[in-house]
Amino acid sequence: MARRQTHSQMLKSIAGAALIWLGVFVLSWNLAKAAAQLSEYLGITAEGAETLGVVTAVGLAASHALHTYLFDQQEFLRGVYQTLMLCSPLLLIIAGRELLRDEFTDGANEFPNSNAGNVDLTVPRPTVK
Repeated sequence: MARRQTHSQMLKSIAGAALIWLGVFVLSWNLAKAAAQLSEYLGITAEGAETLGVVTAVGLAASHALHTYLFDQQEFLRGVYQTLMLCSPLLLIIAGRELLRDEFTDGANEFPNSNAGNVDLTVPRPTVK
């Protein structure tokens, strides 16, 4: 049986979906921008990353991050801050998910069949009748 949504529930659903969409859009834009900056910073082009392989490219990035951590901690902390700001759209996604939580969990705790009764698992019984 379909349930009717109130006006506030409908606005809450629209706001939740909009926040999730905005968060995903901004996060993907930020990640594309960060990937371009990282490849430029490391001097690796897209073709070079394909040639070297993902593992090698990640290894070079980790090596560069370790070098920066050991010899220029202020630059390393700036990179950590930029990474945290890059992931800030996740807060929009989490807020949208919280607004939509009731939409997807209303009937989740209800059992469709209530005639199961009590079951004693200590008594052996055949599985086929």
